[in-house]
Amino acid sequence: MCKSPCCRDQKQDDDELSRPGNSQIPNGLERTYTAIHSGNILTVRTDPSHNIIITGGTDRTVRVIDSLSGDLLRTLTHHKAGVLSVDIHPTERNLILTSGMDATHHLVDLNEPFDEKAVIKSWKDHSKFVVRAKCTMSLFFPSMKRH
Repeated sequence: MCKSPCCRDQKQDDDELSRPGNSQIPNGLERTYTAIHSGNILTVRTDPSHNIIITGGTDRTVRVIDSLSGDLLRTLTHHKAGVLSVDIHPTERNLILTSGMDATHHLVDLNEPFDEKAVIKSWKDHSKFVVRAKCTMSLFFPSMKRH
């Protein structure tokens, strides 16, 4: 059983997904973004407050896209296999949690300009794919603080 903090609250999230919606279905295409990944896109998260879209794909990358212009802002290459899930921290919007087919998940600081220093913490204790990443308020550990 997963003991990492990102596995907590999964039942609550699953319950939320089971609730009926408001019956409003989008009836048109808002915008098309091209050339984001070289392979299939497997996960998408949006942060409207910062006008970004974060995607993960079979090309082993996490991409950050400006939702207004469609410009690629950043490409992260910390996974060794397809990226299955991305989540944005609920209050620290610069932190994302990614998971993938390489049996890992990583906490990443998007404010860190150097990709090799952007990964704050990695968990590599899984024997199979990490299908879902979920950030919670309790995701902070003293060892993750930067000085």
